[in-house]
Amino acid sequence: MPGDRDTAEHIDELDDQERYNLRQLEKRVRSSSSVTPEAVSEVLPKAVLLSNGKHKLLTQAMVETTEGSIELSITTDPERLSTVLFPIIGAVIRKALNRLVSDTLMRMNAGLENTLSFRRIAWHFESLRTGVPYINIVMRDTLLYRVEHVFLIHKKSGILLRSLSQPGLKVADEDMVASMLTAIRDYIKDSLALEKGEAVTSLSAGEFSIIVEEGPYAVIAVIVRGAADPELRDILQNAIESLHLRFSQELSGYSGDTDIFEATDPYLRPCLVGREKGDRKKIPVYALAFLLSVFAVLAFFVVRGGIDSARRGAFISALKREPGIVVVESRPAAGKTELHLLRDPYAKEIADVAKDYPVRLSDFVLDVEAYASLDPSFIEKRLNRLLAPPPTVSLAYRDRTLYVGGWASDDWRTTKLPLAYAVEGVDKVVLDAAPSPRSSSTVRAVPENLLSLAKELSTRSVNFEQDSSRLFSGQSRSIADLKTLISTIVTKSRAAGVEPVIEVVGHAAGTVQDTVSEQLSRDRAERIRDLLASGSPDLAASLTARGVGSSQPIVGEVTPDDKRKNRTVTFRVTFR
Repeated sequence: MPGDRDTAEHIDELDDQERYNLRQLEKRVRSSSSVTPEAVSEVLPKAVLLSNGKHKLLTQAMVETTEGSIELSITTDPERLSTVLFPIIGAVIRKALNRLVSDTLMRMNAGLENTLSFRRIAWHFESLRTGVPYINIVMRDTLLYRVEHVFLIHKKSGILLRSLSQPGLKVADEDMVASMLTAIRDYIKDSLALEKGEAVTSLSAGEFSIIVEEGPYAVIAVIVRGAADPELRDILQNAIESLHLRFSQELSGYSGDTDIFEATDPYLRPCLVGREKGDRKKIPVYALAFLLSVFAVLAFFVVRGGIDSARRGAFISALKREPGIVVVESRPAAGKTELHLLRDPYAKEIADVAKDYPVRLSDFVLDVEAYASLDPSFIEKRLNRLLAPPPTVSLAYRDRTLYVGGWASDDWRTTKLPLAYAVEGVDKVVLDAAPSPRSSSTVRAVPENLLSLAKELSTRSVNFEQDSSRLFSGQSRSIADLKTLISTIVTKSRAAGVEPVIEVVGHAAGTVQDTVSEQLSRDRAERIRDLLASGSPDLAASLTARGVGSSQPIVGEVTPDDKRKNRTVTFRVTFR
């Protein structure tokens, strides 16, 4: 054909490079895989831009893909996504927290003010007295102004496009209000023969006023209660300008459909403003006062807790310094302090230590275990209790050595003294005590009648009231008989050439040997010794008093009567 021949002639005129390019182009056109990734990558960015400018189909199509990509990124490498979003999320969280704190503080202040304000209480009384609604009294006394309704009206037709009101307020017929407002403005304009471009921008009726702000295609009108300040006019101007910028086509080409203007709410809502008297930037006084009160209460308890903690610490430190007491563990437990202690029976009572400090033992949970302290004074007390030395023997302990002095019988030397090595802390016993004169062959044996009298005295006892060194009543005759028996023993012993030692031994009821029971038993023994020696110097020289606490009970305590028997003083006689 002629056309093909012309084309062939033109191809013949091309050089070799141009013919090569032409053949490559022909292959790409005829090939079924002519659309390559490289080719798409060159045109895809421009295609996306064109699609966004004309319609939203691409955006809608990409939603599911974008969500899937984000989900895959979170699953495979969440740290990378969090790192990328960190600068944004941090700023958003800080802004949200600041807003939350501010809003919470203001709401708290409003709630407290409504509840606690004396002025609000007075308004309630006035409302009850006058019959005027409470809200009217509040608005009268506090409101500078408030925009209660805002209308968006089409300028040319006078049709109401959109309206918003304060919560709880509603206009009876919004379309009628818009129509009347348009008619009134037109009437005033015609009546006053206003020039073109001039308009009615405000109307007043009682405590209400209508403020109007015009634009090329629409009008914003607001109904205001009170006297508005000039800032309201600026708010309306900004709103009308923003509406014309965003909805210019819809307003200029308005065809009667008002549904499309529901999107104007974000621009109209800022017009529903108000201001209270003297309230520019209100300081949340009530909220701050409430928070300060809470802080003061918390501070009081914190300080009090600190003081209590210091007192408890001082008491615990005193326990650690006290001989015979070991603080094994100290820890808080349910508002109290739990103490695990080791205490020697001869150590100071825990309650006695607490008396020197402003603490209550009820604030502590005490777990006390007995143990033997190596304090020299306690070892010496244990030795005296275990060995029960006669009055003619003195014991002294120092440097892990027991020193025994005075006069000692052979029986005590052989049966009691070896027990000293059973006491922890005693490594050596130094015996300086001479044998008792009665153990010598030159000393006469104790007559049998004296031994009988001594045995009879050992069966006698004196009873005392509970936890006291006061005698039970009705024992005067028994004490007189005791004094007679002891006087007989002393007189006959000296006549036989021996010296009697009469030991008055005080006892205490109970199963725990402590300083209280030991002192009580000593007081009881000394009380009886003084009664027996009263007015008899000869008897006083032979009487000694010793308290053994609850360590040497008369009977085992099972019944209350057993305890009564252990609250006594008994007698022991030795001869030398």
